[in-house]
Amino acid sequence: MRMFPFLLVLFLVISIPLDVVDGCESDYVRLSVVIPTSQSEGVGITNYGNGDVNLKEYRLSDGEGTITFTKSIILSGRSTIFLLKSAPEPWMMIDNYIQYGDKGVVCKGFLLRDTGDDVYLYKGEQLIDTFVYGDESNRNGWDGDAFQKIPKKCYAKRTSIIDTDTSKDWEIFTPGRSDFSMTGGYECEITPFVFPDSKGIPVKDVVYGTTSRIDISTYLLSEPGVISSLLHALSDGVIVRILLEGSPAGGIPLSERIAMSTLVYHGADVRFIISDDGYKRYNFLHSKYAVIDEDITIITSENWAESSFNNNRGWGAVISSNEYAHYMRSVFESDFNGNLDIRSFKELFPKERRGTFEGYIPSNELFPSYHGRATPILSPDFSFSAMKGFITSANERLFVEQLEVEYDWLDEDNNPLSWMIGSKADCRLLIDTTFDSEFDSDEKDGFGIRDRLKGSDTIAVRTSAMDRMLHNKGIISDDGVWIGSINWSNTSIHDNREVAVIIESKEVSDFFAKYFIDDWGTESADDIVITVDVIGELKNGRTIVIDASGSYAPNGSLFEWDIDGDGVIERTGRKISIDLSDSTYDITLRVTDGDETYLWKRTLDISDADMDVFPIPLKYIPIIIICIATATVSLLHRWKCK
Repeated sequence: MRMFPFLLVLFLVISIPLDVVDGCESDYVRLSVVIPTSQSEGVGITNYGNGDVNLKEYRLSDGEGTITFTKSIILSGRSTIFLLKSAPEPWMMIDNYIQYGDKGVVCKGFLLRDTGDDVYLYKGEQLIDTFVYGDESNRNGWDGDAFQKIPKKCYAKRTSIIDTDTSKDWEIFTPGRSDFSMTGGYECEITPFVFPDSKGIPVKDVVYGTTSRIDISTYLLSEPGVISSLLHALSDGVIVRILLEGSPAGGIPLSERIAMSTLVYHGADVRFIISDDGYKRYNFLHSKYAVIDEDITIITSENWAESSFNNNRGWGAVISSNEYAHYMRSVFESDFNGNLDIRSFKELFPKERRGTFEGYIPSNELFPSYHGRATPILSPDFSFSAMKGFITSANERLFVEQLEVEYDWLDEDNNPLSWMIGSKADCRLLIDTTFDSEFDSDEKDGFGIRDRLKGSDTIAVRTSAMDRMLHNKGIISDDGVWIGSINWSNTSIHDNREVAVIIESKEVSDFFAKYFIDDWGTESADDIVITVDVIGELKNGRTIVIDASGSYAPNGSLFEWDIDGDGVIERTGRKISIDLSDSTYDITLRVTDGDETYLWKRTLDISDADMDVFPIPLKYIPIIIICIATATVSLLHRWKCK
């Protein structure tokens, strides 16, 4: 099984050490953290170089007051010191700090306004760094708009050591959030399934069969069959741990409280992630997954509630892999064992009544399994970059089902919707409109997105006409599929705890594509689905066949081919052959049936002829060489600095 090119390149790029940028430079000190919204307000200073620096040479200013150093304070390479007004509050999670007035740190009128301010770092009389946020109008040493206002219980944190003195160097940071890295994926066996067709049977059967331990992290949990299966597991001595969202929309349902009270009574450890005086690591715990024993992981788009299992359209997968399960259990441990925003069920509901649940009988229904490669995806850790790579890598098909899509993305760049619009693949977006009205004044809903993109020649958009909620958050990109809890919204990608998986398997991708086409076709039975196979070696002097016979299109549909990218149709028919003589062929297939037109585009480079021998497309080789060379330079720098 090949690793998807975008996964390999991304994995290499994010592995480049930071000292590639600054080498052996020993004097690279910058502002790295600004904390205005706390009684313990202050700043963090980081030495990004390799050598020690003496902070006595530096000073800070906010335009009115100053922080100076009257004694030597040595800041070693690759380290950070916090300068704070008072001892840090627990949510700040800071240990290496100096209070104003201690160890020669002198503060004279340096106060950070909650609404906005400017912070300057000087070495002697030279201004070396600036940070401007909120409503502050001064821009000395700063380029462009101020960074946003910093919310309570959050930092502004530097993300780039390449200092541009602009907002792009910084991000809002909530202490305690995880910082997991994206892996190259794991070989595994995958059992795909869909809701409501499966009724969640794969989930309930696997939970019922747990032998040692099960960890569940989900937004909602009350499905009777799952609860019964968990009770069965507890009776067999299985360790059951459950982490739930403490503030779901509409509050924690009574059915969930009764179910959790029953499980706790029988020995389960049930906890909620909930705000502690305004501090919470994630806006919402919105994930829907379980890690079972040492080798099974379940991931779904649906909440584990009865209505979700039996009514919603959603996708799920059971993943069999020790390595994958180990990775996801480390994620669970990180979230489950938080100190400030975690409360036990008994703390929140000490007197909740228990319920009675009819025993679940495993169905033993067989669901097909396939071999593939699975890569875990996490929000807010790295889902944005992973989704960008997954969407932009599509060449043939890009099918998306979404409960919601951020409307403002239509007018912005660098987001999932813009990546999809810019794709050359057959792009189709199906949006839920269960709670939308086509005739109200709200234009920023599913109907509004459909209407804004109507007539686009790069993406087809439909609103779901199914008699059920389209609660899915699924993406099919060629022979890969994305399954999980991540809605197409800024909050879901950047602020929630979300979990998804990228599965690389043609069989699994085709499994979900079949259901997507069925869902898409609920609006029109006469639909077009382009499937193209390129047969033969991409070498000069050879003949290849490009076969679209597997496409679905009504009788009488017109298949037209432009094989050289000049906009002129050279061939017609479902299957054509090409005698290769040029280095590149920009091929476009246009399939037309009445008013419906769909395009398939592909650039064929004959230099890709050895792809079966070398499993990475040759066009990615220069990127990989650059990454390897850069890492090598880094190692040489480190050696020279010793």
